[in-house]
Amino acid sequence: EENDTVTEAICSAEIPPHTQLHTFRTDVTFTSIPWITASILLRKNRKDFRYLRNKFVYEFHNEADNYSQFLPFAAATALKAAGYEGRSNWPRYLISSAASYAVMATLVNGIKYTAKELRPDNSSYNSFPSGHTATAFVAATIFHKEYGMTRSPWFSIAGYALATATGCMRVLNNRHWVSDTFAGA
Repeated sequence: EENDTVTEAICSAEIPPHTQLHTFRTDVTFTSIPWITASILLRKNRKDFRYLRNKFVYEFHNEADNYSQFLPFAAATALKAAGYEGRSNWPRYLISSAASYAVMATLVNGIKYTAKELRPDNSSYNSFPSGHTATAFVAATIFHKEYGMTRSPWFSIAGYALATATGCMRVLNNRHWVSDTFAGA
């Protein structure tokens, strides 16, 4: 009888208008499958991409990608701190974000130091996959799940545009092959 009272209280509690229930379908993202498939298909053409990069932007060097990878997460956290209601409460947001970054870092670094792919600039053997791009796409996905799904799709568009720009800058900076950035995404 006590459990029924608790269940009724939970079911009758009002859900804030911009809050979305967490379910497996809304919490898990499977978009990595086509990105990894594209990465594998692009590996055979990486020298063609390098040729085009060197032909048009040989002297490109910009460090903005070191910062842009964190911007979507910083924006989501700033909005949350400012009181702009998102999908999750603070504990859920922080735990989910930490878990997302931990899984990404484990996978990326595990592959990176197992594959030992030479970078296009010949500086080291940890090119595949792009950690900057992976970090940027985790941040964009957090931003999308927190505000893009509940407030406006423009949050998602902005976050993924920044993540894509980060991956493009990694290629333009000659630090990654195109296939590295697709795998990171």
